[in-house]
Amino acid sequence: MHSVDIPQAHDLPERVRAKLSVCSFFRQRSDDSVSVYVMSMMDPMSDKVRRLVVPCFIKTLLSTLKYAYCGEMKKLSQALNDRYAELKHVGPPNPDHNCITCMKPMRVWRFGKLATSPTTCKLCFGYVCNSCKIEKKLSFMNADLKMTQRKVSFCSACVSDSMGVSPSEIPKASDCWPHAAGLSRLCNQSGMWSTVLDNESSAVSHDFANTR
Repeated sequence: MHSVDIPQAHDLPERVRAKLSVCSFFRQRSDDSVSVYVMSMMDPMSDKVRRLVVPCFIKTLLSTLKYAYCGEMKKLSQALNDRYAELKHVGPPNPDHNCITCMKPMRVWRFGKLATSPTTCKLCFGYVCNSCKIEKKLSFMNADLKMTQRKVSFCSACVSDSMGVSPSEIPKASDCWPHAAGLSRLCNQSGMWSTVLDNESSAVSHDFANTR
């Protein structure tokens, strides 16, 4: 990716366009790993904005390292969608009051009229203790089409099973949301679990765009 000057992209008032060049190489080392090599150069074209633009540019490049994590969260999201669709027909199971991983008995702590319920895996609905539970931050789209993030608990077995799913088996966003009207309809039919990268990446991209 290289900066190119074209006559149609004229200078803008109070805007300075930086010059950048980015070259990436991808090498598949095994069936489940890919090496990424990136070389980039940037000239902010202004000493005044150098301290602002260069760190934002670096953070934007490093945000690509989060795509693997985002892919894992997408697999968990798809597993949640499939699981909740199944519960509409069979109903939730009745798990034993033992941790599904270490088999430690689960206790219900009471503080007067208040009681704490043990944590359950949101895929198999088995109880998980604090030592065995795995919390992942997923994004949930409600009926108002607003994205909210929340922590979801899983057991190690369900996480391992979800990570073993082939990426080709996960439907693309275009397959699930063909148009805006269908999106509103789907929100009323399912939980609409999804994943997004950290807000930091979006904010960095927005700040970087404003400095061009």
